[in-house]
Amino acid sequence: MHILEQSECVSKVPLGQATLLQVQSMEKLLVNIMPLIRILIIIAIIWLLIHLFRQYRERREEHHTNSRGQNKISTHMVKCAQCGLHIPEAEAIKQGHSYYCSQDHQAESREQ
Repeated sequence: MHILEQSECVSKVPLGQATLLQVQSMEKLLVNIMPLIRILIIIAIIWLLIHLFRQYRERREEHHTNSRGQNKISTHMVKCAQCGLHIPEAEAIKQGHSYYCSQDHQAESREQ
């Protein structure tokens, strides 16, 4: 009976007024949620740091690769007209519209 009387008292309190019981339940809720919020914030900070580190590392590798000039070399492959070997265009010997892998193959092509 005593419990019913308390709940009847609480229900008779007009809306908009915070009772001591409501304040205490909110405090308990906050006390229970705060560790979870802290863990989520820590996880977010760790994720952000990992993400920033990966971006930094990728940019550094791009800069390092570009400074060595590896990206400036043509990687287009062409076929030797004599033997069919595929070689980088930068290393091929061009004669007209044909490419050759060596001067010997270029000379053999002229003789034919």
